[in-house]
Amino acid sequence: MRKMMKNALGLFGVMLLACVESSARPLAPSEQDSATQPLESTSLESSLSQTDSSKVTKRSPSLYQPIALSKSSYGSFSIGYSQSHIQTKALSVVDSATNTRVSRGVDHIARGVFFGLERGMHWHNFMLGGYVNGVAAQDYSLSFGVRASYLIARYVVPSVGISWKLQHIQFPNDTKQYNIHGASFNAGLFVNIVRGFGLKLEGSYSYPLVILRGVDARAYGDPIFSGYAFAVSLCLYDFSI
Repeated sequence: MRKMMKNALGLFGVMLLACVESSARPLAPSEQDSATQPLESTSLESSLSQTDSSKVTKRSPSLYQPIALSKSSYGSFSIGYSQSHIQTKALSVVDSATNTRVSRGVDHIARGVFFGLERGMHWHNFMLGGYVNGVAAQDYSLSFGVRASYLIARYVVPSVGISWKLQHIQFPNDTKQYNIHGASFNAGLFVNIVRGFGLKLEGSYSYPLVILRGVDARAYGDPIFSGYAFAVSLCLYDFSI
């Protein structure tokens, strides 16, 4: 009995020593990969989730951006299309049939390329500046004036102005061109598209307009003209100059 116990204890000691040596032996490469795989997959999933979240939170810049304001002064330039109507009820013209002068109403229409320049200052979205508008094509005209505008939310600019207008005009049965001049009242609306560049609509009414040279005015019976015009243009407002 005592001999059997010694044999059992010896066998137990051998088995215990084998277990200790097995636990102390380093892992094989395949066993190391299997041991670290859960940790690596967890870190990969974390980085992917962070990348996805950054893509969700990062927004691409919008094209439709407001006007940038950096100085208290501004300037603008516009170019587009214009159409004007000049009319009078009594113009003394030569009748080609009788070769005598008769009083006749005139409605003169002219189309052309429109351009505008403006320079001014602004305070708390209120804008005040001087401007010049011009048209060149069938007739030629220039307007020099003062304009008041208001910047709404950096996207819309309504404006009103008053100017002195000079326009070349041709009368019926006369090859010459004459200058008429007078007061003109202007109203406009600018709509921003991207950082000060946008579309502008303008309308004007002119009265009274008279022939510039007195001798020509008397020859045509001292007529008084009125007129209106509209223009659509591409316009740029710059508040950094």
